[in-house]
Amino acid sequence: MSNVSIALSESWAYRYVLMTDCLTSLLLLYLLSRLTMMFKIVNDQNCPIQIPDYVQKKTRITRSFHPKRFINLGSKSNTYKYSFFIRTVKEWNGLPDELIEQETLKSFKSALADYLNLNH
Repeated sequence: MSNVSIALSESWAYRYVLMTDCLTSLLLLYLLSRLTMMFKIVNDQNCPIQIPDYVQKKTRITRSFHPKRFINLGSKSNTYKYSFFIRTVKEWNGLPDELIEQETLKSFKSALADYLNLNH
């Protein structure tokens, strides 16, 4: 293999790793933003968005019951599947209780960043 082909393959590998890292960082940033917005909505913290009627809180008491969790909604179309509330409710319900119970937005963001391992 020539030096040119080795350099070319290394540069492609480097670009792929770089793109993958950037994409992962971007997806984590979007996740952080969605969950932060959901925290504001659920806790009525200066957010003009209201929870729509079709998003309902869980009422059945189970081991994973928490009063700020919601019923997961299914969808049959990608447009609806990737809408804010449908996507974010699933992610919100997956958070540990310690995160959901945070009292301030600042403490929630900090705890969420730690949970997502963003603070290395």
